[in-house]
Amino acid sequence: MRLATGVLLFFFSLNVSAEVYKIDPSSGKTQFHALANPVKMKVHGDAQAPQGQVDVKEQKASGQFSFALDQLKTGMDKRDGHMKKALEVEKFPKADLKLTELDLPKAAAKEVPFKADLSLHGITKSIVGKADVEPSATGYKISSHFSVLLSDFKVEAPSYMGMYVADNVDLDVEFEAKK
Repeated sequence: MRLATGVLLFFFSLNVSAEVYKIDPSSGKTQFHALANPVKMKVHGDAQAPQGQVDVKEQKASGQFSFALDQLKTGMDKRDGHMKKALEVEKFPKADLKLTELDLPKAAAKEVPFKADLSLHGITKSIVGKADVEPSATGYKISSHFSVLLSDFKVEAPSYMGMYVADNVDLDVEFEAKK
């Protein structure tokens, strides 16, 4: 009987809970890059890193991230207004990302593939991207890159005086996740 109890305790102890790493939004940034057509002018926007956490279990990461869309700034108030109108930030104030698959390296690594579900404009879509991951004694520094199509999320491309934002938008998100 003691042997059976010992074996059960051993197997239950293998089910280790995930370590939780919190994201400090001031530790990083969120950026987007797009083209304004028809002249192919580059449009760039910045904001803080998202809020959320990364859960790590056996070198596999998952997590939840949230980003307030009204934080995005392009450097021109009028363009910011058009962008926020197109994103309908009053109706859909944030974007949420659920990290579903990221294998964490034991040492710094570049272009580690990840999968996630992005919720934007009331629609959730699966996305893929790449991340540079740098482990530290207190957590992880992560720089990720992925692309989205505005049309996938039923976002009408912002336009003004014959110029409009192209459907493809590249996103870069950098943050530190610490215990």
